[in-house]
Amino acid sequence: MADTNTESSMRGSITSDVFETGDVTEDIESDDPRLHFIMIYLNMIYGTTPTDFKKLLSNETNKLLFDLFLDQLDRNIILIFENNDSLTVSSEFPVHLRSKIICFIKRNDASIERNENISGQIAVAEFIHSSIAQLALFISEVLWPILQRRKTLRQLPDLVIKSCNQNISELTNLLTVVNGVLRGRTVLPIPREIQFMQRSNYLRLLTHNKTFDGRKIRLLENSVTSWKSQIQAAINYDRDPPYTKLHPFPNVEIDFWTTRTDNLQGIKTQLDALIVRRLVEVLEIAGSNYFSSFRALFRDLIEALIETQNISLYLQPLISILKSIEQCQELEQLPQYFLNLFHTLALCWSHSSYYMNITRFINFLQQWTNLVIAKIRDLLQPNELFVDTDFDEPLQNIDLALEVCILYKKTYDTRKNLISTYYNNRQVRYWEFPEVKIFSRYNNFIHRLKILKDIVATAKECFIYETIEIGGIDAEELQLLLQKSVIEFKSAYNTFHILSDDIMNDSNDEFLKIYEQFRNRVISCDERIANILKRLLQPCHSNIKTDNIDSIYRILKIFDPTLQRDILKNVVSNYANTLLTLLESALKDDKALFDEYSKDMRTTWLLNMSQVVADLNWAEQLRLRIINKIEPLKSLNLSIKDKPTYERIIEQELDLLNLLKKFVDDTNVKWMNGFRKENLLHLNEPLLRKYDDKYYVVNIKPELTTALHEVMRLYQMHNMKIFDEAEVLYGQMDRFLQQFIDLDYITKSYRRIKDNVLIIEYPLIREDLIAIEANLEKASTTVMFNIDIDSTNFIRGLRTSLNDLESRLFKSKSNLDEMRKILTKFLKTALYSRGEVRQDNPLLMIYDKENRVLKRNSDLRNAGVRLQEILKQNKWLLKADADSDTWKSYVDYMDEIVLELLYEIIQYNLDYLLEESNPSLNKHPLFEVSCVLDDIEVRFSPTLEFGSAEGLYDMVDTLIGNIFRQAAMVVRLAEHSGQKHYQDDLEDMKELNNFRLQIMERLRMTMDEANMWKLMIDLFQSIYNEIDSWNQSLLFGSWLRVDLRPLKRSLLVLVTKWINLYKNYLIDHVTVSHFVPNRLKFDFNKSFLSVSNPNFNDSVLTD
Repeated sequence: MADTNTESSMRGSITSDVFETGDVTEDIESDDPRLHFIMIYLNMIYGTTPTDFKKLLSNETNKLLFDLFLDQLDRNIILIFENNDSLTVSSEFPVHLRSKIICFIKRNDASIERNENISGQIAVAEFIHSSIAQLALFISEVLWPILQRRKTLRQLPDLVIKSCNQNISELTNLLTVVNGVLRGRTVLPIPREIQFMQRSNYLRLLTHNKTFDGRKIRLLENSVTSWKSQIQAAINYDRDPPYTKLHPFPNVEIDFWTTRTDNLQGIKTQLDALIVRRLVEVLEIAGSNYFSSFRALFRDLIEALIETQNISLYLQPLISILKSIEQCQELEQLPQYFLNLFHTLALCWSHSSYYMNITRFINFLQQWTNLVIAKIRDLLQPNELFVDTDFDEPLQNIDLALEVCILYKKTYDTRKNLISTYYNNRQVRYWEFPEVKIFSRYNNFIHRLKILKDIVATAKECFIYETIEIGGIDAEELQLLLQKSVIEFKSAYNTFHILSDDIMNDSNDEFLKIYEQFRNRVISCDERIANILKRLLQPCHSNIKTDNIDSIYRILKIFDPTLQRDILKNVVSNYANTLLTLLESALKDDKALFDEYSKDMRTTWLLNMSQVVADLNWAEQLRLRIINKIEPLKSLNLSIKDKPTYERIIEQELDLLNLLKKFVDDTNVKWMNGFRKENLLHLNEPLLRKYDDKYYVVNIKPELTTALHEVMRLYQMHNMKIFDEAEVLYGQMDRFLQQFIDLDYITKSYRRIKDNVLIIEYPLIREDLIAIEANLEKASTTVMFNIDIDSTNFIRGLRTSLNDLESRLFKSKSNLDEMRKILTKFLKTALYSRGEVRQDNPLLMIYDKENRVLKRNSDLRNAGVRLQEILKQNKWLLKADADSDTWKSYVDYMDEIVLELLYEIIQYNLDYLLEESNPSLNKHPLFEVSCVLDDIEVRFSPTLEFGSAEGLYDMVDTLIGNIFRQAAMVVRLAEHSGQKHYQDDLEDMKELNNFRLQIMERLRMTMDEANMWKLMIDLFQSIYNEIDSWNQSLLFGSWLRVDLRPLKRSLLVLVTKWINLYKNYLIDHVTVSHFVPNRLKFDFNKSFLSVSNPNFNDSVLTD
């Protein structure tokens, strides 16, 4: 029967118009109504959301397709949408349909207008990916409507129309059945001729003259006949699932019963439809023979449905186990699902009455075995296990796979034995299955795993030959033979690398053939290696010496990984007698060595040790020597353990070890007797000893030091028996060692304090030091080293006190050093200094003296703040009382340090000025003044007049004052002195004042000389002015006039010549910067000279 939902899902039309769907999805928004139209339809068919549609439009290619379809005047442009994994759009019809597609087609050659009826401009077509479904859709929506229109077919004969209806009806029924088969379902077709049964007046339509219409009854019986064959086929179809697959998994069984249940349930649902019930009712009323057979068929359907539902119910819990096994990613996690698997299978077997079919259950167990085998193979990846290095991991994986297989079979056997527990007072049906059917492939798989393990294990053993380097006379020849064997083995082993087929596949016989060839070549290689081993061992066999024991062991150790191979094992066994002879001789030598040492227990090579340590060391070395010779023999898998020589060797070894044990015990007893005699556990000696009447040292008795050393060494020895007293001493070893360390620190710390404490500091730490010295006195008199009395707390307390005092004292000293460093950095740069040396005349930089002074004062203030912090920190460190005289004395001490450093800073600055103005050092100019002409008067800038506020003298005095005022920037540490800073004290210091007076005296003398030079210039200038004021002539006796112009002109020229000559001399020869006589630099105005002396030339200077 055609499913209504199926029909609706296949709904579509070839060229159907789109109806108005404006309110289909209220959340779809678009500014373009044309896009809105497309979105609505996509939402109806695909459930496309606005977000999905916007994502589609965000692609530039898709956006171009939309623009072409909506705006181009071309009807051939179409939009085709397909929704597989995601929504896609194209303009070409796909070659292969995988799902339903939607086509938007223009109705005419015009662009799609926004403001007109869009559904009148666009036609929409839907195409289904199934051709059969598309054909059924075409018949139902195209052909049938045409045949129902009598006006259209009025020209056709009734016979033709009837034949068409009948053929199309049969085709429709056939398509319905085939479509159901393709979907794995049995769909019962309902011919259109009996669709009238769905009407409420169906009985009236069936009767004719109050009797049933025979023709219509036959139609109903024909429908029942076709349904019966379909239903019977569904009931009888593979009551046991088909196993067409080579090695099916359990999902085949589970899916079969699930699908069968759904199909039978679907048939029952179709038979429960109203039209079918009415049809059966009519057949019963009409007395049709088909009614009884149809009722029997319905009973068979119900029984089959009950069976499939029962089996599906009990198989459902296995689905989660199946998924867990399929999703398992680690081989070691696989066995955790086996218990639940077989427990669930046992429940199915014991509770499902329909699943107790032996053949069916054996097939199901085979499927689970196939699944486990496939999962192990997938996780193991056997074809990738043939590595050339690091064979351990592949071997571990193979062993793990074998273990998983064994656990699978073991879990099955366990559940098989417990099957009776699943039957509560019911007849038990045991798992009496022929296991060869269940585990035949499983056994083959295990066999393949063992072969795989043999290949990899053999490769691991034989690849070791690559690393072997043979020495000796025939080394080169043997090495070549060994390399040849390795090459041959590699060639055989590499054959497995090129295998492409699954080597674990039962049908892969090629792998078994290659493995057989591989084993033959391995045997050939083993024979070559055995020949090499014989030639290596032959010299040891020919020349029997105890020194050859190590050689034999070395050879055997080289070939040790492969000695378990049969051929090599036989070779080694042949040389076993030689080895036993050597070992027996070596044990005799060891016995002689023991006897010799027992007589004289002071060997030269152990003289640097104490007697007990030397004896025990010798005994331990001899014991190790014996063990190293015999133990390797025990580990060799040789056929020698039943030989008399081997038994004698083991007996001799045991006797020698017993003698050594007795020797060690006797030595321990002797040492312990001496230990007890010295009474080292109860020394009762003071912890410290005083010397020089002021210092202390640790008071350790030499015997105790020796005993501690010996106990430590004894505990490091193998199988050393320690007596109770030594156990006690060793138990307190850490305590004693820590006490020695603490006491050593105490003595050294106390000495550092005593040697470094200053007289000014001692009063501040006197109380702490007295308390410490009292405890030191106890440690040197009453507190003892004793095993029974633990003085650790006393020692730690004393150490803590000393550590605290030492750290505080030396931190305060460190602060004083920091204080010196803070102020010492100001000695590296003078407050006023010259400019850059690379300048022609680097003068003293006073042009930015305000900024320099401000910066220096700021730095000194910050330094003063840090000094105050140091003072407070030292007060805390020394635990001083601010009002005590001892603290004030200490502050005066710090204050004196600051004062001395400030003195050095000021002295450094004054020395700099004195040195730079010293005429004997021939320095560059230091200061500079300019000599300028102001109208007719020559003057200096700055002025050289004494008492002038803007003069050079007052400027230099200000500089010196700034140097002294540096001391005023540092706040006084000694507040009790009554002074806020240090300037007053420094200005009262005679040495600094002498420096200041020297500088100012040099300045005064230089200024006098410059002023005298100016007076000479003024003198010539006054002469010039006086001559220039003369009259042009003189009158004598009122009648004689003397013309003075030539004389006046000559005199003026002469005076001008001498003025210029004096100026030039000073310019050329007196150009220094020091303010001392004859060394002041002047900056003359050359333009003044040229204007004042227009006739001045070189000839004038020569007169």
